[in-house]
Amino acid sequence: MMRPMLQPTGAGPANFWRDIVSLLWRERRLVARGIGLVSLNRAAALTMPVAAKVAIDDVIGAHRPGLIVPLGGLVLAAVVVEASTASRTTTLAGEGAQRIVTRVRDELHAHVIRLPVRYFDAAPAGELSSRILDDTDRLRGLIGPIVVSLSGAVIMAVVAFVIIAWVAWPLALGLGILFSVAMMRVARAYAGVSAAHAAVCERQAGVGARLTESVVGIRAIKSRGSEQWECDAFERRSRALSEAVVDAVRRSARLTAGVTAGSGSVALLLLVGGATAIASGAMTLGDLAMVAYLTGLLTTPLVQAAAMSSEIGQAGAALARIHGLRAMPNEDAEDRGASPVHQVVGAVELEHVSYGYNAGAYALRDVSFFAAPGTTVALVGASGAGKSTVCRLLLAFDGPTEGRVLIDGRDLACLERRGYRAFVGAVLQDDVLFSGTIADVIRCGRDGVDMADVRIAAGLAGCDAFIAAMPNGYATMVGERGIGLSGGQRQRLTIARALIGAPSIIVLDEAMSSLDAESEAAVQEGLDVLRRGRTTFVVAHRLSTVESADQIIVLDHGRVVEHGCHDELIARRGVYRRLYERQWRGERSARPSRGPLCAQNAPRMLEEGL
Repeated sequence: MMRPMLQPTGAGPANFWRDIVSLLWRERRLVARGIGLVSLNRAAALTMPVAAKVAIDDVIGAHRPGLIVPLGGLVLAAVVVEASTASRTTTLAGEGAQRIVTRVRDELHAHVIRLPVRYFDAAPAGELSSRILDDTDRLRGLIGPIVVSLSGAVIMAVVAFVIIAWVAWPLALGLGILFSVAMMRVARAYAGVSAAHAAVCERQAGVGARLTESVVGIRAIKSRGSEQWECDAFERRSRALSEAVVDAVRRSARLTAGVTAGSGSVALLLLVGGATAIASGAMTLGDLAMVAYLTGLLTTPLVQAAAMSSEIGQAGAALARIHGLRAMPNEDAEDRGASPVHQVVGAVELEHVSYGYNAGAYALRDVSFFAAPGTTVALVGASGAGKSTVCRLLLAFDGPTEGRVLIDGRDLACLERRGYRAFVGAVLQDDVLFSGTIADVIRCGRDGVDMADVRIAAGLAGCDAFIAAMPNGYATMVGERGIGLSGGQRQRLTIARALIGAPSIIVLDEAMSSLDAESEAAVQEGLDVLRRGRTTFVVAHRLSTVESADQIIVLDHGRVVEHGCHDELIARRGVYRRLYERQWRGERSARPSRGPLCAQNAPRMLEEGL
């Protein structure tokens, strides 16, 4: 059974608003306090239009100067309340937004780190970093404005419209029609703004991906003298990003222009309608002043929506990308209902396994073999024969397209991958060491590993001597990717890491391909220790490792063409014999044999022409 492939899921408007509500609900207490303060703030702001009406109609029109002092005190109190609540609301909104951003970022990282390996094969590292860091940070521009600005503006707009309708309902009717038209135009414009910012996010992720590749591959760039080529490639992506940003800015500007035109129409309606109402005696001059002030509050949501179109557009596009990433099923979701793994003996069988990275392009075809517990299986063949693909399946990085991988007689596709991998150790080509202390590097996230276990693993892997020579021993800090260590030291640390947890199955995928002869010899001793009593699968270029294997699987173009021990395969004069003569005969003749009895007769058979 093959686990389902990842299918990205888009985020439509319904998902967009549902996600916004879900995000705000997580900090509902802070949000509720913020909305309460916003309501108080807006209530204080309503004092100004009421005060304007009283000042014009009563203080001036009715000649009641005694109202000036209490009216001034009321306005002063309202200003104090408005200023203090605005400050506190901004602080609460910022705190809530940061909490939400941090939580979403942590959850997104936890989800991404559990995605199947096939997703990482297709997704550039820079793009993933952009989604986890940049996209989540853009949510701050969505959450803060909604809580602080737009929510308060909408509350005020509703209250203002109710008061205008109570004072002059014909004017309110006209305003309602104008605002309905304006809202529809703004909604359509926002769709274009969001699409433009989605393009910005995608191209920005592309720039980040290229930058990450440049930094990681700086040695390859400099060794080839291709700095200018890399600069040109980066500049092309940078220019594409610039074009997308300019398009987004233009769309936001058109939105702002439309809102400005709408505000002008409202002012014209207010002027004509207000003058007519005063002339007919339906309104007083104070009523008009209050309505004019309230109309300004009524237009505030549209004005703020236009002013924040860029921030909200970026946040909306980021939220859609986050939603799409979160919708991809991770390994935990795919393994739901799978059988837990409490023990692995180490019997491994591939049963008519075929695997294709892409439709119609098979890397393995009908591969079958059995590895008994505690034995070593060497996988040999030309480059592209399918050796690393077998390792990929054994590590449960993916499932076969056809056939089954059986672990102790159970289908690996039906087992929980995390539980299974707890019994698997791996030393891979160009394996990564994470930054931290040497002890942390060896532990590498394994729970319940104390220093005694770390020291035992390091000793078995031959690390204890060079660790003891370091200034802080096991507390010595190791840089990113093992910077500061030699190739042999790095590889021996990966062997020590593989020994942690006493794995039952070991996968060695060209673990020494990049080492010099001296380092290779030291690492080989650690690998010999690692293999003892464990079912081991090894892809290697070193003859001693292949000779000592209990079983050699020869792959050619994804098929098993030969299998047996070294002696048997040499005698067959097939693919393995040709590989031996081309790659290993010089090494074999240069040193005494270290292989098992089956391999002792290889030189004699060659001399006899067998």
